[in-house]
Amino acid sequence: MMKMTAAIRGIALCFALVQHAASASSTTPESTAVEFYRWYIKTLTLNEEPTEAERTMLRYVTKPLWRSVKKEQLTDNSGSDYFIKAQDYYDDWLDAISTTAARQEGGRAALFVTLGATAESTHRLAVDLLKERGTWKIHRVRRVCAGQPEEADEPCVANPD
Repeated sequence: MMKMTAAIRGIALCFALVQHAASASSTTPESTAVEFYRWYIKTLTLNEEPTEAERTMLRYVTKPLWRSVKKEQLTDNSGSDYFIKAQDYYDDWLDAISTTAARQEGGRAALFVTLGATAESTHRLAVDLLKERGTWKIHRVRRVCAGQPEEADEPCVANPD
């Protein structure tokens, strides 16, 4: 009887792990972007540096992007944050994160992220994602030009509205 109970528990555990893996691999580009920005901005509000949490960062961003961001941090003194394309954030960004529907083509996706809820705080980003081992990860972030001129060192994309 003991062996049967242990076997049933083992089967139940395997089933739970398979279910968890299936749900993790079916994450959408939109949910990846929202989860990442919710975590990232929350970390900023705690006066912590998100890029010091390498393990968490690598759950959300591709390795090539991660290497590029780390390299850029060594040489960039502008104070601008790669992931929010700004030097600071608005308090309402944490509770006001939304995305457009992603345009997907194979293992690539592109969407727009909006941070903020007011005319003053709204900040838009163009986010490209790649699918790595069944999981969507951020591969590039650009600011959205909202009637602002594009700067040579900080390219932006046209506002989709």
